[in-house]
Amino acid sequence: MKQKIEQSLKHSIEQLPHSSFEQLAHQPVNKMTEHDYITRQELPSRRKTQSRIAKLTIAFAAVVLMAGIGWFMQYGMIDSIIALDVNPSFEITSNRHEQVLQVKGLNDDAIALLEGRKYRGWNLDDALSSLFSDMANDGYISAQNKAVLLSVNCRDNVRGDQLKIRLSESINNTLLAKDIHPRIVHQNLTVDEASRQRAAQYSVSAGKMQLVDSLLEKEPSFSEKSLSEMPLEDILTIAAKQGLVFDELDDLDDLEDVIEDAFEGDDDDDDYDDYDDDDDRQQQTMAGIASSLPSTLVKESRDDDRLNGNYDSDDDDQDDNDWDDDDQNDDDQDDDNQNDDDQDDDDQDDDDQDDDQDDDQDDDQDDDD
Repeated sequence: MKQKIEQSLKHSIEQLPHSSFEQLAHQPVNKMTEHDYITRQELPSRRKTQSRIAKLTIAFAAVVLMAGIGWFMQYGMIDSIIALDVNPSFEITSNRHEQVLQVKGLNDDAIALLEGRKYRGWNLDDALSSLFSDMANDGYISAQNKAVLLSVNCRDNVRGDQLKIRLSESINNTLLAKDIHPRIVHQNLTVDEASRQRAAQYSVSAGKMQLVDSLLEKEPSFSEKSLSEMPLEDILTIAAKQGLVFDELDDLDDLEDVIEDAFEGDDDDDDYDDYDDDDDRQQQTMAGIASSLPSTLVKESRDDDRLNGNYDSDDDDQDDNDWDDDDQNDDDQDDDNQNDDDQDDDDQDDDDQDDDQDDDQDDDQDDDD
């Protein structure tokens, strides 16, 4: 069967017409005006190249933008606002890394103090230390004018409380080095545009304006203008009379307690410990003074108190017993001293007698010779 098929195909091929090579070579050819899907070869077009470059450019710009936003959020965006009031008033802004972005003077004294100084990029603690050192040197803060209002606004409330405490410690240490014991009052600062505009009107910080608003809530009869222009010491005195309570640091014990409360939790024993410490220091001071005074002067002072009625009977009896004991001890001491003197006299007499006997014996010996 297979052989028959092959023979049939061979016979069919032989029956086909056979054109000569010359005829085939000179046949007219219709050239293709454009490539079909078989003959077409893809070449990179200019449009595609531009599109690819544009995509790469957009991607690179997005990366740079994200990096820029990240850097700005970390180093360029305001994270904390610190308002300072002594007599000069300042507003300090810082980033998340507590680096100073700007120190702005809010009144003429502050502007003059900042002249020629650039604090951008400084650590916040170093900037505050420098500011308070300059204010102390120029007499803006002293042993008599020692009130400091520190107001802190931070995006993170917990970090804001810790920042408030640490900055208070930095201010305290700077001024203690200059023999100034500051009265530091600190508060959480609520910033809004209206209060900042009112503060700018009186050339004070938003923190002092917030303090003024608190006083006006307690006593509306006060004048906003007069309170804003009043020295900080006077405002705090009025606030105390009105019953306003502030976070205040009067001494190192208070500062240590606040730091401990912030980082280790509140402890009600702190106040009792401070009271005991202060009482012990007072007793030691009084004891040192009393020990340096003559006993007669102390007795005269006690007698004066007795005449004026400023004494406690139980304490007075105890004091009398103590004085009697002291007198008895003094008498005993005098007796001992007298006995010692008598004993010395007896010893001296014995020595004189022995010398006389020796002289007599020497004379007798001379006579015998």
